[in-house]
Amino acid sequence: MSVSNDAPAIFPVGDTVVTFTAQDSAGNKTTCTATVTVMRSGDVDGDGKLTIKDAEYSFRCYLGQGPCSQACDVDGDGKVTINDARCIFQKYLGQPSCLD
Repeated sequence: MSVSNDAPAIFPVGDTVVTFTAQDSAGNKTTCTATVTVMRSGDVDGDGKLTIKDAEYSFRCYLGQGPCSQACDVDGDGKVTINDARCIFQKYLGQPSCLD
């Protein structure tokens, strides 16, 4: 039996439909789908925690002084701005932010 899927190596923020296909040695084939939802968390560096480093990472991305990833755009406006770093910092401090 072989099983394959069309999942991306890294899931983008939002919904992604993944199609799984299974085929046996007789050539019988079936497919199913699953929706994977990735939400913005503010954990920009991917260490599993929301820390001040996440705000710094986003800020450096905004300044063009460090690597950027889609995760830096935490407010979802399609670009990395100072508001993204502020949003992460507010969440880190326990204040209302765009991540609520």
